[in-house]
Amino acid sequence: MTSPDRRRQRRGGTLLPLLALVAGCVGLTLLVQPADAAPAPEPARVDVAAGASLYLRYCGLCHANDGSGVPGTGAAAGPDLRGLPVAYVDLTIRTGRMPIVHPEVGAIEEQLTADERRAVVAWMTDAFDLEGEIPEVLPGDPGRGQLPWLTNCAPCHSAAGQGGISADGSLAPDVTDVDPTGIVEAIRVGPFEMPQFGDETLSDQEAADIAAYVEELAAAEPTPLGLTDIGRVYAGAATGVLALVVVGALVLVVRTRRRPAVPPPGVPPAEDAPRTPEGPAADDDAGART
Repeated sequence: MTSPDRRRQRRGGTLLPLLALVAGCVGLTLLVQPADAAPAPEPARVDVAAGASLYLRYCGLCHANDGSGVPGTGAAAGPDLRGLPVAYVDLTIRTGRMPIVHPEVGAIEEQLTADERRAVVAWMTDAFDLEGEIPEVLPGDPGRGQLPWLTNCAPCHSAAGQGGISADGSLAPDVTDVDPTGIVEAIRVGPFEMPQFGDETLSDQEAADIAAYVEELAAAEPTPLGLTDIGRVYAGAATGVLALVVVGALVLVVRTRRRPAVPPPGVPPAEDAPRTPEGPAADDDAGART
């Protein structure tokens, strides 16, 4: 018959390996836990009150303190901001591009910082009932973004993103200085004369890929021709065109030099001029003259 002390010893001997195994599994789980499991940092707080004072200082002159706009065509005229998409307002402040009625007045030289921009947009969103939200940009792939960029954006902004003239004669700006959020905002809201691209035309991922591709355009080194090196395709094509022009000019020069000269008026062509006799015949003629 087994004594109680021996039974306790057996139970203890069985539990110890079990506890060690559990402790080892817990420790291993903590070791292999991904580094990004750390709590995400809290978003920066937006000072809405500061946004109100910034709006009154920089925007109220043309758009009125209540956002209703200033009618007319005067130097201080500005459109109504109430009910606009928040992405449109954020894009305008982010890029500093807005349709100024009188260009001679000029834009405000001082630019808002990122925190000031967020504060102004947050205050305007509440005060003027701005619609929607600022889009969240997904991680983009510039390799995938090249084709939709060339298809939808390059006809106006040029393949290099440095701006151009659209089909209707509007001036499309350089976009290589616009950050990814601004690119996606422009795609979604279609500012000014630019068409609006909904998600049925360009998905959120395609918009993010285009934004990533524009970042690569901004970082690309210029070629000797002054063109942005886009996969070495467009710069190579321009080099080929220049080579064809040079070859054509050389061919034209060679053909011009081989063309027979036109004699002055009254002078017969070289083939019709009397030839000087050579050989024995020439000697006979000389003897006859003597």
